[in-house]
Amino acid sequence: MELPVFEGDVIAGKYRVDRFLGVGGMGVVVAATPIDGTDKVAIKMLLPEAAQSEQSMSRFEREQRTTRKICNEHVPKVLDSGVLETGSPYMVMEFVEGNDLAEWLETRGPLPIHVAVDYVLQAAEALAEAHALGIVHRDLKPANLLLTQRADGSPCIKVLDFGISKVRPGVRLGASTEITITETAAVMGSPLYMSPEQMLSSKQVDARSDIWSLGIILHELITGALPFEGDNVQQVCSCVLNGEPTPARQLRPDCPEGLEAVILRCLQKHPSRRFLNIAGFAQATAPFGSAATRASVDAITCFIPAPPKDPPQLALQSTPPPKYVSSPPSVPSTPPVSKQRALVTLPPTSARRGWSTASVVAIALGSIVVGIGGTVWLLTRYPAILAGKPPVSASAQTNPPVQSASIPSPASATASASEPDPAASEDVVFEIASALPVPPRPRRRVDAGGSAQADASAIPPAGGNDAGSPAAVFSGSRE
Repeated sequence: MELPVFEGDVIAGKYRVDRFLGVGGMGVVVAATPIDGTDKVAIKMLLPEAAQSEQSMSRFEREQRTTRKICNEHVPKVLDSGVLETGSPYMVMEFVEGNDLAEWLETRGPLPIHVAVDYVLQAAEALAEAHALGIVHRDLKPANLLLTQRADGSPCIKVLDFGISKVRPGVRLGASTEITITETAAVMGSPLYMSPEQMLSSKQVDARSDIWSLGIILHELITGALPFEGDNVQQVCSCVLNGEPTPARQLRPDCPEGLEAVILRCLQKHPSRRFLNIAGFAQATAPFGSAATRASVDAITCFIPAPPKDPPQLALQSTPPPKYVSSPPSVPSTPPVSKQRALVTLPPTSARRGWSTASVVAIALGSIVVGIGGTVWLLTRYPAILAGKPPVSASAQTNPPVQSASIPSPASATASASEPDPAASEDVVFEIASALPVPPRPRRRVDAGGSAQADASAIPPAGGNDAGSPAAVFSGSRE
């Protein structure tokens, strides 16, 4: 491996190399002292081989411009940048002493629960500002969380390596030309800490992918193990996409149930089932940390507004995503309900609206059918309605009306012959009640003069008629 500099070299005529801090597959980090005698700095530069790759150059350029954009205590400051005579780019950052959390876990094992929560929330402070600027880290892991100390001796976490971060469209990092990175598995993060959607399409991730990574880190810090494991990269990816995480309490029984629930929610495979943003994650995690976490939550909510608290039935909801085999489904189906937690939900609004519409349509159709049926029955039962005449009762149809007859007097006959009766031209309909009893026929008696008269006692009262014929009273001479 060819190194770009050696101890004692002067970089750009301004920085003397003191010692090497670390060497990786793409670059090297050295401690240096400015020639003017100011504070020590750390200089990161690409190896000569990596400098020949356009992809590596773009990644390095993105990292230094993204880091410059974020002005946060938990992100190292970029003080200067440039290009060496060999063509390798470099950037000068503030010098911080410390070890990353991956080294801590390897040498000391799991952290106390409240300490792990404090460290993760400090990292969340840096992510809150990055997310507010439209930047997603996409490569969070213990090796990129540096543990150092403040001037007062209190611990401080620094988030490193924004080299493969994703910048929201429309956000400029101060470059005159847009920086692009080829989206390949080689540079897009560690599978052990990558979200399912990042494994499937790194271009489609958002801030909730970083929340997944924080859940993995928190689980590892308190248990010393990963929730998804495998013997190789393929097994790890399959477990992340299709498997269930190992509960933290199974590996560490003293872990609070509430903290285990926070981790499991971070590790929901469908992004919509995770915390809405980094502020929601911080609020849910803070009760399990020390008193210092209150300051972290306040700092986070300055950049990202805290989401409203979930209703009780939704706070317990845990739904895994569809099972992925080799490629993501074109249309994700609604995930089934996990058996780990209780769930009380109402039907979707659209479903409730559909039932109401169906009911209204059914009632309207029923009313129309009843109305048509009633109209047909009336027209069939009373055909006179079609002719525009008033209906005739059943009794009148059975017993046709008969005009009452009387013997006109000679005077009335003469009058009727001279001028017609206006009412004579109108049809007179008498409705005869069939339920009335039939009165006895009037009896006649013959007086001494030989005239026949009806017996008054046998004449029915007024209104009483013989069924089927009108009641008539006759008087006259018997022939």
